[in-house]
Amino acid sequence: MLTLSQRHIPLVTCGAQCHNASKINACQPSVHPHWSIILTLYGIKNCDTVRKARKWIENHQLPVHFHDFRDDGLRQEDLEFWCKASGWETVFNKRSTSFRALSDADKTDIDQAKAIQLMQAQPTLIKRPVLVVGEHVLIGFDEAAYKRVFSL
Repeated sequence: MLTLSQRHIPLVTCGAQCHNASKINACQPSVHPHWSIILTLYGIKNCDTVRKARKWIENHQLPVHFHDFRDDGLRQEDLEFWCKASGWETVFNKRSTSFRALSDADKTDIDQAKAIQLMQAQPTLIKRPVLVVGEHVLIGFDEAAYKRVFSL
C-alpha cells in the first residue's frame, strides 16, 4: 500500500487563472491546462462525502472529471488499479450499510479478487470518493491530504 507521502505529487502551476477551471467537467477526463495530469473523481453524486470533495475541488478551481459509478458504470481495471495503489482493504468499505446487507457467505473469506467482484456488483461497497491524479489514488475525502496532493 502506498503511503500518503508516496501519493504526493508535486504539481506545478503557472499561477495564472485558468479559463472556466471552477467547473467540474462531467463529460470527459480533464487535464489541467498547466499540468500534464488527468484528474478524475469517482463516486456517487448524492453521497455527502463526495459532495464535500466536489465542493472543495470547485472552490480550488481544479478541473476534474466526475465519474458517477452508479450512472456511468465501473470498469474492473479501475478497481484493480485502485486496489493495487491503495490496498483492497482501503477501497472496500466494510463499514457501509451495503456490507452489512451482504450474505454471511459474501462476508467471509474476502480477498482482493472477491472484494473486486463484490464492488463491481455493488459500487456502494467502495469507500468514496476515489480521486485519481495521474497514477496516484486517494480514497475518501481528507482536506489535508487533498491540500498536500495539490500543493495548496
